[in-house]
Amino acid sequence: MVSRAPFGINGNRVVSFFNWLTQVGFEIEGIVLVVLVAVAMFVKGGIGVGTGLKAILIVRGRPDSVHSAVPRPPMITRLLRYLSYVFIVLFVIMAVLVIPMSTFPTSISQARGRCGPLP
Repeated sequence: MVSRAPFGINGNRVVSFFNWLTQVGFEIEGIVLVVLVAVAMFVKGGIGVGTGLKAILIVRGRPDSVHSAVPRPPMITRLLRYLSYVFIVLFVIMAVLVIPMSTFPTSISQARGRCGPLP
């Protein structure tokens, strides 16, 4: 709506194109990651991976990518809520592990030596 005022009715077309391009790139990246992980698992299991198997993995990885990318909004909300709890716990663990190893300046002169000249 904001770009319609200065650029008219079609003012958002350029922005929409780049948004679409970003989404397509993100989907391609997801499929590439699915295929690379599957190829690595096959190689680790001793199975040779040829072009045919990669094509099957690409075709098979596409529905999985679409299905996981289009969940219902309540599912996304629940997932983000649980992930926030997980990341809060991980942040606290990281802080407990990092703070004892950190050294903090006790004066302005020590801070200047670490950060460069202050104005």
